[in-house]
Amino acid sequence: MKKILKVCYTILVSVFLMSLVSCPAFVVVGNYYDENELNKERKLWKQNNFQDYSFVFVKKGNSGSKSILVEVKNGQNTSDKTNQFKIYNMEDVFAYIQSLDANYAQSDKYAGTIDFGIKYNKTYHYPEEIIFNYKEPSVVDEDKYVSYNNRFYVKSFKLLK
Repeated sequence: MKKILKVCYTILVSVFLMSLVSCPAFVVVGNYYDENELNKERKLWKQNNFQDYSFVFVKKGNSGSKSILVEVKNGQNTSDKTNQFKIYNMEDVFAYIQSLDANYAQSDKYAGTIDFGIKYNKTYHYPEEIIFNYKEPSVVDEDKYVSYNNRFYVKSFKLLK
């Protein structure tokens, strides 16, 4: 019996360690993104000084999936200027992250219920994936919470010209 338990334990530990290796590297401090890391990546993005690029901004969450195409030429947005996310260039993605922080993470209402992580593109330094999950007290039963799971992606980034 001890031998079987030891084998099971070894298998479980191995699977756990393999899952850690295969997970993307998110910048998370506790359950919270690192603002210094965000500022560092934002500065590196700005140093690239890209004036012509496009990407697709995607939100996946409890209510489904939505995406918008963002195109920037000569530093100006040339795509839909009425999108619900108000994302018109990459700087707006950085600002969107900070708005999540200001509107949710800094609120006592959500204290201790937020998972907030960011994965950055290693070449161009823009946020590739943002995980933002939180719980809100239920209207029906204050002792229970409703979970909101959100992932935001910057996909299909292309330099134009």
